[in-house]
Amino acid sequence: MKINPRFCEILGYTREEMNGVTFKTLTHPDDVQISLEKMNQLNVGSIQKFTMPKRYLRKDGSEVWVELSVASMWEPGEKPTTSVTIIQDISERKQAEDALAEAKNRLSLATQAGGIGIWDWDTLHDRLFWDDQMVALYGIRPDQFSGAYQAWRNALHPEDKARGDAEIQMALSGEKEYDIEFRVIWPDGSTHTIRALATVQRDASGQPVRMIGTNWDITQQKQAEKALLKANFQLEESTVRANQLAVQAEMANVAKSEFLANMSHEIRTPMNGVIGMTGLLLDTNLDEDQRRYTEIVRSSGEALLTVINDVLDFSKIEAGKLEMEELDFNLLDLLDDFAANLAIRTHEKGLEFICAADPDVPALLQGDPGRLRQILTNLTGNAIKFTHQGEVALQVACLSKANQEVELLFSISDTGIGIPPDKVGLLFNKFTQVDASTTRQYGGTGLGLAISKQLAELMGGTIGVNSEEGRGSEFWFTLKLGLQPEASASEIPNLANLSGVRILVVDDNATSREVLSNRLAAWGMRHVEVNDGTTALQAMAAAQKAGDPFQIALVDFQMPGMDGAALSQAIKSDGLLDQTPLVLLTSLGEQGDARWFEKIGFAGYLVKPIRHSDLFNVLSSTLSVHEREGSTQGENLPIVTRLSAREILRVSKGMPTRILLAEDNITNQQVAIGILKKFGLSADAAANGAEAIKALESIPYDLVLMDVQMPDMDGFEATRRIRDRHSTVLNHEIPIIAMTAHAMQGDRDRCLEVGMNDYVSKPIEPQALAEALNRWLPYNVRENFAVNGTKTMPLAKQVEENKVVIFDKTALMDRLTGDEELANMILAGFLEDIPLQIQALIGYLGKGDAAGVERQAHTIKGASANIGGEALRKIASEMENAGKSGHLVGMQEKVGQLNEQFECLRKVLNTEISNGLGQQT
Repeated sequence: MKINPRFCEILGYTREEMNGVTFKTLTHPDDVQISLEKMNQLNVGSIQKFTMPKRYLRKDGSEVWVELSVASMWEPGEKPTTSVTIIQDISERKQAEDALAEAKNRLSLATQAGGIGIWDWDTLHDRLFWDDQMVALYGIRPDQFSGAYQAWRNALHPEDKARGDAEIQMALSGEKEYDIEFRVIWPDGSTHTIRALATVQRDASGQPVRMIGTNWDITQQKQAEKALLKANFQLEESTVRANQLAVQAEMANVAKSEFLANMSHEIRTPMNGVIGMTGLLLDTNLDEDQRRYTEIVRSSGEALLTVINDVLDFSKIEAGKLEMEELDFNLLDLLDDFAANLAIRTHEKGLEFICAADPDVPALLQGDPGRLRQILTNLTGNAIKFTHQGEVALQVACLSKANQEVELLFSISDTGIGIPPDKVGLLFNKFTQVDASTTRQYGGTGLGLAISKQLAELMGGTIGVNSEEGRGSEFWFTLKLGLQPEASASEIPNLANLSGVRILVVDDNATSREVLSNRLAAWGMRHVEVNDGTTALQAMAAAQKAGDPFQIALVDFQMPGMDGAALSQAIKSDGLLDQTPLVLLTSLGEQGDARWFEKIGFAGYLVKPIRHSDLFNVLSSTLSVHEREGSTQGENLPIVTRLSAREILRVSKGMPTRILLAEDNITNQQVAIGILKKFGLSADAAANGAEAIKALESIPYDLVLMDVQMPDMDGFEATRRIRDRHSTVLNHEIPIIAMTAHAMQGDRDRCLEVGMNDYVSKPIEPQALAEALNRWLPYNVRENFAVNGTKTMPLAKQVEENKVVIFDKTALMDRLTGDEELANMILAGFLEDIPLQIQALIGYLGKGDAAGVERQAHTIKGASANIGGEALRKIASEMENAGKSGHLVGMQEKVGQLNEQFECLRKVLNTEISNGLGQQT
């Protein structure tokens, strides 16, 4: 027997060692029997050759998969004279097959959760594979599906068969992508609408050999579209005939936009439902297996949602339909918010996260901040995902600045697993991962980097990567952005406050020290940096001896050897150093930490990643407080945090007041904000009580305008939580002014009982609001605005025969103090929003939901009252009262009246807007 050296190499034996090794020693025990059966068939002449996969055992005991091919040559009437064996190592192929099987299993779980069926058609042999979800989408059992193209075609609605064939042929010929809707007839006779997407695989010559795609049911969406089209048609019948063609063209454009939005919505909505409900399920009592299965469903759903979002984004880019915005934004604020959102993820992995811009990078820019954030999220998210220890750093540098345009370089570096050199060139291709094991371990679509590349190029930039396997990677991209006209102004307030101040930076992380030092140098501070507590003590002692002591020190909390707490104790126990104010930097603070840090001797406290503005505020405020109060009282001073520093600077610089407006109705929001603007005030808007609570937990507002009736959490419950001493809002005593459409004394009493300070009726009148603001705003703010003689207008006007007017223009313009531009904006929003509100009301009515009818009618009533739509307000008020009493009989007639009144109001408003609201009538 001749043994090929390659065979010995595969099994790890020398040729001499192979002579003493038996067949059973080499063969995996599970493969011995089938191997013997094949050899016996060969020896008796049943077969002359065979090929089979088989496992051998190497010399070291490990197993290797091979493809075994054996053939025998026979003499007539004799036994085989020669046997030839060919062995090919297929270990990598088996691993790939196993990985593919695992990926298919994961995809199957995800698609089942999302109701998406997968099909695979071998076009050469007409073999069509459907998964279980596909079979369910067509209303049949698996044994009823023949697995051929004709089986699919037979299920199509007769009117869709020809178009279905044509779409398939155009996709196979390469004329267009396969993206189609069609109807299928189930065996029970019912009709269902299916959406299908697919991709075509081709051989080396470009001939189609395979189509792979997805189906999902959009029957409910199509029914909703039909209902919407019917409603629109009924409305359009009552419009002026001369404008019909223009209106229809506008409707077609809207329908197109809604269709595109619905496609995204129809996919995302059930996926969000799956993810949300599994999250609720995980909060219940589950046994170990149930919890594991539920977690798999949730993670699969999240993975599929990410895939969907990426694919939709990439489809827009490839179709040239992705439009870049040109907005004014503050880059430093964007980076600060971005870093705060990623702080928890990096902290959970034990990573250091650094986010900073060079001092010469302008803050006030023009471009698309949303797409910039998307690139940063993709690249930084990857860095965090592939980094298990060390750091992730996002840094921004200025490459050039000219002609009101700046070119910036963004770099995201990590200490992660790195990328092999031969894979770097594939990274920015769509659907590409470094290797199959990366997909199994970390997940992802392989689209994130491809999308980032396209977005960077759309914004006039480039993208690239530098990486060393096992040591980390640096992804970078450049962008060209416009400069705002104000960008030449100083972006750092009061530089002189910190200029010349000597500061010590103590941090074991070199990148963090570099970022801090660059920022401090830009503010004119004299900084010294050290990497541990022992060196810090030595530097402080030397500075004291030289007569140039440090005036403040920045101390990292998490350091090896002597941490921040130990260093603070050492400094405070040294009589020569104990008056130096210390500001602590920590990766992630917990509630109550500030009090503990204050107790162990820190004068200031910041959570990393640090906003450059917060760092400036805390340093400036800490120095200011200590200089004002005197060093002898330093131990009794409260610790300075980012929030207290902002408030100190805001008060000292006479910053404008902060108002929070809690109001769920868009029109009412616009009216209230417009009135406040006339007073020289601005407000942040929250859509319900829960959002208001969240805002009050992080921002020190001066006053809250609180709508009483809101979804999810109303104004009463929100006020109770604000006044609750155990809640996490910053100011439990903040003035709260209620806004309500109810005008009874009992309503006022209820507002005051829950802790509200004052009360104004809706629709909001400028004079009444001004008086309430004057009663509750801080004294130094009250004189900053005036009502300018506005007078309270009646809630409604009557015309002859006691009929309610359709549109009270005078009341609206008085409410907005004659601001025609603001009135046009509010009316445009009203006309866009109210049809949606009416449709929601109809939905509640169809379900017999009296509370929903009451709430939705209240919303329509409030918005109508605010813009002066008195007839529409009256009908909505009647429906609100009916919902409150639970008597919904005859409400369909009211819905018709509501639609009629809105149509009448829409005509009047369009005419008024065209003629100019400022004109007298």
